[in-house]
Amino acid sequence: MNELRNLLIIMHGFQASGKSTTAKLLGRELDAHIVATHQIRAEIATKETAYTKEMTKKIYDIALERAESILRGNEVVIIDAMFAKRDQRNLAYQIAEKYNTKIVIVDCICPDIDLIKHRVEDRVNIDSPEAEGDKMEYYYRTKAVTEPIEGDETPSGDKPATIVVDTSTFTVTSHQDHEPWVRHLSDIIAAAVKIV
Repeated sequence: MNELRNLLIIMHGFQASGKSTTAKLLGRELDAHIVATHQIRAEIATKETAYTKEMTKKIYDIALERAESILRGNEVVIIDAMFAKRDQRNLAYQIAEKYNTKIVIVDCICPDIDLIKHRVEDRVNIDSPEAEGDKMEYYYRTKAVTEPIEGDETPSGDKPATIVVDTSTFTVTSHQDHEPWVRHLSDIIAAAVKIV
């Protein structure tokens, strides 16, 4: 599995889309380091500051710094985060370029809104943004401001490799023109989520 060393994987998707579950499954298969923004948020933020614009930027900066330090050792790193903004993703692309590291977006989707609502209900806790008021408000708010990955480009002008995981049907797709290592990774994800 040497082709899957020196690899940066960035998760992408809305709240309750299955990002963290997929990241854990993939991390286990690849023996990868997982850098999770929700864990960093728990480390440094208060309930009042956890989801402010300033704190979100600080959390992403820390996540990317941690990923960068791991990549120096030719390891596999998964950043478990929403990556809703293009400038956040651009910073990840720049790190991959700096270390000549392969990078791929694992885009988790869940078109089944009823399943999303069920997941949100199950995950509510005192520190989550949906703990008070309308439990779906955070989902709709972040979905409204998310910038699509389709327009992204790496510093070299290429489109980033993307693997889409539909966690409502457990199907995995990637473009046929991707390099063999991307298709290999797609197969590993498919097996990890028990695709038949």
